[in-house]
Amino acid sequence: LKVISRTSTQHYKSAPENLRDIARQLGVAYIVEGSVQKSGDAVRVNVQLIKSLSYFNGELRLWLGWTQEVAGDHVAAQQSWRQARGELESFLKEQPENYLLIGDLALTNMGLGDKAAALALSERAMAANPIEKDALTGPIPIEIFARVAACMGESDRAIAALQELLSIPYAGLVALGSPLTPALLRLDPMFDPLRKDPRFQKLVASSAPR
Repeated sequence: LKVISRTSTQHYKSAPENLRDIARQLGVAYIVEGSVQKSGDAVRVNVQLIKSLSYFNGELRLWLGWTQEVAGDHVAAQQSWRQARGELESFLKEQPENYLLIGDLALTNMGLGDKAAALALSERAMAANPIEKDALTGPIPIEIFARVAACMGESDRAIAALQELLSIPYAGLVALGSPLTPALLRLDPMFDPLRKDPRFQKLVASSAPR
């Protein structure tokens, strides 16, 4: 469950903006809207949970697919990824610079075995949010690219991306926003194709940056 802090929502307290735009800016799937009315000694609180139009259902299907794949249910995983791709692509036209959405599509196409699309999308995500623009979140598209390159047989490019990521602090893609560390690399199944590479073995044996 991802809950946005009260501080982050203060800007919208009295601004009559479109809820769809607010949800997109905050990166949330639901918005709680309400009011408080006092009449004498009575207080009436009105609250409603509003579902925003977002791509999070597709994102959930993406990660469901990986859970199914790890569990050995390849057929179910492929079905989840096909559904995820259809849902995510429907939002891409209106959010062409959303690097997280683009990254989700890259990982989805990776799962479906579409190497060309997965690599192109991961590179597009890096261009949409370069590390020079945002040192905290800019590395996230690089992590996405590392995952895609690893699974798609581009070991040299994957290793180079991982070397960069392990040298800097950043907000990670998964694991509650934790950056990739040697310990996480030892466990993450997306990097299984690199297990026998001596360069990868050296990375997982190293210490995480402080």
